[in-house]
Amino acid sequence: MRENPPGTGNGPLVPSWNDVMVQTESGFYLEKVRHQSLA
Repeated sequence: MRENPPGTGNGPLVPSWNDVMVQTESGFYLEKVRHQSLA
């Protein structure tokens, strides 16, 4: 997995709806992995 700074490949620094959804999904995924590794 790679992390890109906001606006990478987007042109203007305006997050598109897709970028927001991807970041939200990634946040949930990271939380899941974190809880699983702690369990």
